[in-house]
Amino acid sequence: MGMGYDIICTNPKCRYHTSLYFGSGFRYPDVYNETLQKAKDGLVSYAHIQFFIEHPNGTVNAEDKIYECQECAHLFSEPSLDMYIPKEIEAGIPSEAKWSVAFPADGTDYVTSSDLSHHYKLFKRHPHFCPNCGGKAKVKRKIEQVTEKCPLCGSTLQAVSTLWD
Repeated sequence: MGMGYDIICTNPKCRYHTSLYFGSGFRYPDVYNETLQKAKDGLVSYAHIQFFIEHPNGTVNAEDKIYECQECAHLFSEPSLDMYIPKEIEAGIPSEAKWSVAFPADGTDYVTSSDLSHHYKLFKRHPHFCPNCGGKAKVKRKIEQVTEKCPLCGSTLQAVSTLWD
């Protein structure tokens, strides 16, 4: 199941609107593997290349999170990409359970958020930067933590949630 928010400025003269999506529904095993491969191939950061050289059993958090720019207040969502190492040697084994009845992901290894919290420990957080201005961004754990003011005009923002799969 995925979740998303349309963030809309309540000022009718302002056209600020952004859509924030997180979760990948039935595609999670594929999304996880694509994200992991990009990190290992160095398409994310040099820190990720070094991480996988030093910790071949490590993994990344492929789940989308909501970020807010500390400079311009722009909201965006993208994968966390935080780096994790196994708590114990045998713990670095990806899930083998079926992801769902509709998309069993047979033969696909992946690490879920439950796997991360139970079998891995955070090694290093991946920094996020605003795609608009390059400013440093902070993760927002809940939609309620998102700035209530429009970054363009200062009016109130409204969040409309949607579920998808």
